Amino acid sequence: MTGSRPILVTGASGFLGEAVCRALAGASRPVLAVHHLRPPPLEHPAVRWVQADLSSAVPLRGERGMEFGAVIHLAALLPSAATSTEEAARLNRHIDDRVFRWAAARAASVIYASGTSVYGDLRGEALVDERASVSPLDPYLQAKADGERSGADIVHKGGGRFVALRICAPYGPRQTARTVLQVFVERALASEPLLYYGTGLREQAFTFASDAAAACLLALEAGDGCFNIAGSPAITMKDLATMVARLAGKPAHFVRAAGRPDPQEGRRARFDTRRAARELGWTPKVPLRDGLLLCLQARRPEALA
Repeated sequence: MTGSRPILVTGASGFLGEAVCRALAGASRPVLAVHHLRPPPLEHPAVRWVQADLSSAVPLRGERGMEFGAVIHLAALLPSAATSTEEAARLNRHIDDRVFRWAAARAASVIYASGTSVYGDLRGEALVDERASVSPLDPYLQAKADGERSGADIVHKGGGRFVALRICAPYGPRQTARTVLQVFVERALASEPLLYYGTGLREQAFTFASDAAAACLLALEAGDGCFNIAGSPAITMKDLATMVARLAGKPAHFVRAAGRPDPQEGRRARFDTRRAARELGWTPKVPLRDGLLLCLQARRPEALA
């Protein structure tokens, strides 16, 4: 239990960070929200915003006297045109270790945002549970797997719990990243064809932002170790496109093959979430259909009236 002390949330102005801060504020939990370049997206009396570059050697303002009961660590630098995968991985390991040591110095527990991508190239029929081996496909994902291990070691030595939430493809109305789901939503609202690569049979599960945030809040009170957080059964890209088109009121012919191979052809992202249900009390509340409709309505409410 974290008592009345604030919950430190890193990456708080990001897509998932905002959802977590909203959930904490809604539960009347005081929040110490750390943001970097993006402006704070939420004003609430329970949320205190602190600007900081966690990759910098400069101490966080007030760091020495800062008290918090637990950390929800969401901050991560994504690879980009300006930052290679290797550089992003290096900086993320630096950020992770810094945050883990802050927590350990206060015997605070850490909820760490990892992802199901740490499992690697999944192609089997069976559901993947947390006992499966991890096999990251690039340095960025390797840094996530390394963070799971080093975080558990550092935080446990400080006397706190360490929970790694392997969140599968979070999405929601406030998401700005152009994921396949968001591209389908954009194209459907623009009355453009929804194009899938290859056969369209690659599978992916998705997790609505509020369900991912709920997992973070539940992990503040229970659990230790790694947990799969996947909010929907896996769906093929072709079926996802068809669902988006139907919800947007578009005819079936809007969904078609792009005529290009899918570099991830044959992948099946099927995850077992029973451990999260058993130990955290977490089950997803937002079905994929409802989440997609919320994404569509947020972008063009008049188009779906």
